[in-house]
Amino acid sequence: MKEQRFRPWHLLFPRRLFAPAGLLHLAALLALGFGALHGLGLRDYTSVLSGTSPGGGGISGGDALLCMLYVAGYFAALLGVPILTLAGLIDLVLTRLLARSGQGPPAQGR
Repeated sequence: MKEQRFRPWHLLFPRRLFAPAGLLHLAALLALGFGALHGLGLRDYTSVLSGTSPGGGGISGGDALLCMLYVAGYFAALLGVPILTLAGLIDLVLTRLLARSGQGPPAQGR
């Protein structure tokens, strides 16, 4: 039997990304990433969008970069997490229903 080694990059990038578990894994990573950005307080930097500085002074390039990072994470979490979660769950349910009915998944599939 071949020994399985721990590969840390599999925590971020699952081997089968488009399998149900891979989609759910990716949705969880997006949600955790946005949670980290929010927990670090980057929400304050979205004031740059309205032309004000989070610190009360002038707007710097760093403020704009942090703003765009937070906004990108927000939209990834807002749009990506529900879509990936639903796609993963639907794929999981359909795969199990097909396997139960005897048709099974395609030969090259999971």
